[in-house]
Amino acid sequence: MLTENKFVKSVEISKYNDLDFSSEHTTELMKNLKTTAENKLKNGEEF
Repeated sequence: MLTENKFVKSVEISKYNDLDFSSEHTTELMKNLKTTAENKLKNGEEF
């Protein structure tokens, strides 16, 4: 089950990596998402 979760999360992350980072708005949004995901991981929460 844990492996499946990790796979799903890596798929989610790869979706973000495929986005266009050229616009400032997108970059800011992605930074916020990344920070949120990192904080939740630190706290042991699902994201």
